[in-house]
Amino acid sequence: MSNTINWGKIYEKTAWGIGVINNISWGKIYATLAGPIPSFALDFANIANDFTFTRNSFATRVNEFGLIETVTDLGSDLVQNGDFEELGSELITNGSFDTDSDWTLTQATISGGVAILSTTDGSLSSLVQSVTTVGKRYYFSIEVSDLVGEIEFASAGGLGVYDTITSNGTHTGYFTSENASIEIKRKFGITNVSATIDNVSVKEVDPNDDWSINDASITIGDGTLNFSNSPLNKFASQGNTVVGKTYKVQFTIVSIESGSIRMNCGNEVTSDYSSAGTYTEYLTSTNTVGWYVVSRTAGTTAKIDNVSVKEVLEDDIPRIDY
Repeated sequence: MSNTINWGKIYEKTAWGIGVINNISWGKIYATLAGPIPSFALDFANIANDFTFTRNSFATRVNEFGLIETVTDLGSDLVQNGDFEELGSELITNGSFDTDSDWTLTQATISGGVAILSTTDGSLSSLVQSVTTVGKRYYFSIEVSDLVGEIEFASAGGLGVYDTITSNGTHTGYFTSENASIEIKRKFGITNVSATIDNVSVKEVDPNDDWSINDASITIGDGTLNFSNSPLNKFASQGNTVVGKTYKVQFTIVSIESGSIRMNCGNEVTSDYSSAGTYTEYLTSTNTVGWYVVSRTAGTTAKIDNVSVKEVLEDDIPRIDY
């Protein structure tokens, strides 16, 4: 090697197998970097943005100025059935026709786990069961096979036809009850009709009556709140607000063909929205009338989902009031 190594000296190895240089300072570390050292500088712009906690507890943070702040803390969701998915228990008895019971039959039979309708002269052929309440909203399902002609899922003895069935398969839908009974029957005006029926189901929509609806143009079905050519300021509502409390109000317009939608929280209101999207606003209630999903234009047609109202909780933790 080109240099002499002296006992007791500190040396830097400059490269493998290429000799040494002596008289190097004690404790110095030498390394070849594989890449630049990453920056650990704080992004103060993002730190300044608030956090949201959805659990029922409080937390604090030190902001970029060294001051203690309380992060936004929300109570539990106050809206019941805000996703419009709730259905009640099964109301039909023996909808699978395992026994010959529970149905009132006219030119119909129950055998082999199915019901059979049959008429060739235009006379009534039907199955009837009393399960509904006038004015309530229901979801139904029915399986049809071997269909000849057309049959109806309808109000028994009334004018309401909830669905006209023209093909085999499973048929589902929603109806508002006209009377206490449902009827599966030959369609009026069709002479020769026969069908095999199975797995009839009827369940109440919004079974706990969480939503109060003030116009027939507004219904719950297919997991949404539906406005169908609704007049101005018609609504679905629930709950009670507390005067002076602030609430985080959120809802999704799944689709909107015409008109506009807003939410009320007490007497305070969000902006009017006329396009699909999820909207969030903070409102401080000035009375106790609850929250409303409201049509803000005559002729509003829209589907609404995921309605949420959460109280912005107060506390006695010292904080920056920002």
